[in-house]
Amino acid sequence: MSRLVGIAIVILLSLPVCASSQTLLLGGKVAGQTASSFTEESSPDVIDEDRFIFGPMAEVRLTNRFSIEVDALYKRNLNYTTTFFGFEPGTLRTQSRTETHDVTARSWEIPVIMKWHPLNHSIRPFVGGGFSSRHVSGTTHIFGTVSGFGGIPPSTFDSQTNEGDLVHPWTYGITGGAGVTFRAGIFHFQPEVRFTRWQSSPFNFEMRQNSIQILMGVAVGKKPAVQ
Repeated sequence: MSRLVGIAIVILLSLPVCASSQTLLLGGKVAGQTASSFTEESSPDVIDEDRFIFGPMAEVRLTNRFSIEVDALYKRNLNYTTTFFGFEPGTLRTQSRTETHDVTARSWEIPVIMKWHPLNHSIRPFVGGGFSSRHVSGTTHIFGTVSGFGGIPPSTFDSQTNEGDLVHPWTYGITGGAGVTFRAGIFHFQPEVRFTRWQSSPFNFEMRQNSIQILMGVAVGKKPAVQ
């Protein structure tokens, strides 16, 4: 997904660079997701999800009060397994079918956030808002057994696809957050709480629309002049 990181870089490089107070910060962020992405109502049988997210970040300080930040946050595991039982279509209930979907997926989140800093000091609280895009990719391993009645021998099936359970590779949402930036030399530390409301689920069942993350960012950049 290097092209997704490239999108984030292009967004930042497209910003105007004429402001004398402008500062470019480059670094990384790690985040912990406070709740599972899967809801209790639609939860699959087995879930393997990383709530730890990480990736690069960049921030451009446009004025003393405003800056814009772009991140590319990677989640390694968004995996689940679910099993279905029913009757084979068109067999007049002479055959039953047990089918398991083993989904292995990963995701990138690209939030673009405009941040407002009410104070222009070495410790600078901020609030921000913007939008996020999320790209999910992976494979679906489908396997199972068709069992017959009345002496019909059972049969098995096994296949793998990049489609299947993944119906919306790209999903979008609105994002808001608050935190503080403090500086130690050339290093800028940014603890933050961020909320995202996703518009749709990437899979063929509903996932949790609300996501809350606790983030810590570390970036380097020149020390701006205090005005």
